Amino acid sequence: MITRLALLSYFLLLSGWIFSNSKDTICGKQYDKFINEKNLFSCQKMLNSGCSICLLSDKTSLFIQIQAKQPMVQMKMLMLGFTLFIDPKGKKKERYAINFPNAKDVKEEILGLETDGINPRMNQTKNIKNNSVEFERPDIRPLIAALNLKQVKPDDNGNIALLPLNCSNITLLENEKEILFQVLIPVSFFAPKDLAIKSLSIGIYSENTPPESLQEPPGNRMNPPDNPPIQHPDDDIFKKMNEWIRFDYEKLIIK
Repeated sequence: MITRLALLSYFLLLSGWIFSNSKDTICGKQYDKFINEKNLFSCQKMLNSGCSICLLSDKTSLFIQIQAKQPMVQMKMLMLGFTLFIDPKGKKKERYAINFPNAKDVKEEILGLETDGINPRMNQTKNIKNNSVEFERPDIRPLIAALNLKQVKPDDNGNIALLPLNCSNITLLENEKEILFQVLIPVSFFAPKDLAIKSLSIGIYSENTPPESLQEPPGNRMNPPDNPPIQHPDDDIFKKMNEWIRFDYEKLIIK
């Protein structure tokens, strides 16, 4: 009996969506088209993470762009990875998922960064005035380059496939203050042909457990005994992300 995974993989293979990274795949033909239509994106901002989710569709494919501007959130998404959920009925059902790679997937590259003196942790300084920790993001360009060599994984209720590398991308904008996580996915992945999509919900989820290589031993955090406790930046980085946003599907379609 053919499993659902085999059926999903077979369909995506025939469509040119998996197991091929050549420029003549469906992603190579359509990815730039969506990028060039960015003025048509329908965007909404998530309250907790501060990320903006932008969508655009031509009824055959769905282009998803996540705009991350907060350094702590950027580091969390890069180091721990995250999952996008798509509910074609506008609810919060976690069946259709898109898994982005994380630092564990590029462990050797991370060790190489640390060997070269580049640590993926936040550089922190104390602000005496408001008793807080100010921080700046380290150089993440090598990490982004390594993650872009890993394939994004669509997951239909536990049945995992692979997208070509040119179907997704992580981009650090020229001002280096904003990171874009982008993926192009076939609508058929999350919506049967007979389903008339009215509302589309997008959820973003990330675990709250840091990789072992990033866990600090007690006493390394900046917390002078003569001052009240100071929140460490990594405490926020490793907080769980779990937010949903609903879109009117008709407004996402390129006219």
